[in-house]
Amino acid sequence: MQGKQTDYGILRMAFLFSTACQFTVTNALADFNHFANVIPGGRATGMGGAYTAIADDSSAVLFNPGGLGFVKNKEISLTTNAYLDFKETNIVKTEGNLKRTGESGSMITPHFGVVKPLDFLSGLSVVAGFSVTTPDAKNAEQTRKLGSYPSLRVREIEGIDQLNTTTTDFLGAMGLKVTEKLGLGFSVGYRRTHDVAVVARAGQLASCPDPAQVGTFMDKIYHFSAMNQIDVDSFLFGTGFRYVASPRISLGASARFQRIARQEVKINQMVNISEGQRSTSEDPDYAQGLTFLCNGITSGTKEITSKNEFIKLPWESRIGLGISLGDFIQWTIDVIYNSSLETKSSKNHPVWNYATGLESKFFSLFLVRTGIFSNLDATKKNYDGTAGSYANFYGGSFQIALNMPDIQYSVGAVYQKGSGEGSELNGVSLYDIQAQSVLGTFSITHQL
Repeated sequence: MQGKQTDYGILRMAFLFSTACQFTVTNALADFNHFANVIPGGRATGMGGAYTAIADDSSAVLFNPGGLGFVKNKEISLTTNAYLDFKETNIVKTEGNLKRTGESGSMITPHFGVVKPLDFLSGLSVVAGFSVTTPDAKNAEQTRKLGSYPSLRVREIEGIDQLNTTTTDFLGAMGLKVTEKLGLGFSVGYRRTHDVAVVARAGQLASCPDPAQVGTFMDKIYHFSAMNQIDVDSFLFGTGFRYVASPRISLGASARFQRIARQEVKINQMVNISEGQRSTSEDPDYAQGLTFLCNGITSGTKEITSKNEFIKLPWESRIGLGISLGDFIQWTIDVIYNSSLETKSSKNHPVWNYATGLESKFFSLFLVRTGIFSNLDATKKNYDGTAGSYANFYGGSFQIALNMPDIQYSVGAVYQKGSGEGSELNGVSLYDIQAQSVLGTFSITHQL
């Protein structure tokens, strides 16, 4: 009997801790593995990120530096993405399909890029590029009514999650047009990922016998708060080629690697237990039954710091095909591979994603771009044998561009919808994930 008491007490404390930490750590890991949380660039955004084979503007720094050699003019571009809405619902299967909902606010993600042919290198077609991109950034507050967990004797849980996460890439690239058909390139850069989440939970614990009054029971109320901070700095190295097989067909491939430069995961948590309502009978649904549940949890604070949580970051490779169907239609397709991500407690399996895009020209002035893509999350396996959380998204993009001499304006939207599964408490609590997002885009590209 004492063994069961201890197990339940550990689960209770794990619940308080994991519900707070999961929100931040899961989000950070997803940032490393998702292919298209946000698709950077102007034209590339409208085509769903299928851009490896036709990259010939400032976005080539990101998608395929081998395409830089085909840039003919100096160019500067700016893209702004704003999340209009993001909603997520968790359905807890182990608690009678309890629903937990959350909604995020706005998300602003800029991309700035510059490319310039190096004319002073006589006889060589060399182009340099530079970009500053934020592929993931969110500033959101989610208020969650989490409901009751009878199996854990925890009820009326409410939570507020305040999340501020930013990933910023600084990239420089060089492209060389080796022949009229072949371009080669490489890129080097630096990535900074910074996640901060402030999480608060409140609820009632089990009905507990009052030691001062025999036959009287007392509800214990807890307040839990945590601030989780994740900082990861890494170096980026990329290479790629673009091959124009004919005026109608082009091929491209690129790869990008990450090497950890610095990392730190810091978690501060506080638990405060206070007395609640007294009664002369136990709550039948939350009867304590186990003295350990009422006496084994106390108020206190705790700080955890880890400087080597991430063991290996994933690398990404892309292969693309572009086909021109006449002078007014461009079709592209990309296949994207992400290798595994490893931490001290888990390993994410490799994942494949796909994207395809179509660009149509009308009257040489207007361009309409559409794309569809997958945004599959790498399946996570914890070393303790339990399955980790994941969510698979599928999306589409639409963009209209005004193509004027030396300048282009584009407006559009990207929609994603996905589902997945998650687990807490070492697999004791299981839930389904349903989510969707709408993203508005605006970009300007100017040839100097």
